[in-house]
Amino acid sequence: MVFSHIHSSNDKEKIKDLNNHIKKGKPTFILIYMDGCGPCNATRPEWGKLENVLSSLKKNEDTMIADVDQDLLDHLDSIKEKPIGFPTMLYIQGDNVDNYDGGRTITDFVKWIKEKNTKEQKGGSLINKFKKSNKKSNKKSNKKSNKKSNKIRKKTLKRKIYKK
Repeated sequence: MVFSHIHSSNDKEKIKDLNNHIKKGKPTFILIYMDGCGPCNATRPEWGKLENVLSSLKKNEDTMIADVDQDLLDHLDSIKEKPIGFPTMLYIQGDNVDNYDGGRTITDFVKWIKEKNTKEQKGGSLINKFKKSNKKSNKKSNKKSNKKSNKIRKKTLKRKIYKK
């Protein structure tokens, strides 16, 4: 996956890359935000987590995930309809443009990307790659939480024994 953060007009190369990506008909997920907007300020950190969560899929250059300041929309000639409200999340592939209207957590965004991005990639589908990487991280986190739970149980038992 290609991740792009377009925050100023100095990001001309990133703007060009985003326009080219969309023109080629490749899957693109975009967050369009406005500085000073409360809902945007709440959504941007969650959107930003996508890069870490989906980092195992960075080799897949067919899909782009971008966040763009709304002041720069005039530079994006590949986005035909300008958003009315902010934040706006779009999925663009070819002539298909879908607005996202789901939850605004990292889990919601990952689910949306998995649903939309079912195109087969080299070595299996994007969804399968995500599931494999997610299973590995879940196993690690489960081991850690089990260790913590066991420690808590032991402390609780000790407290009960001493109280008697």
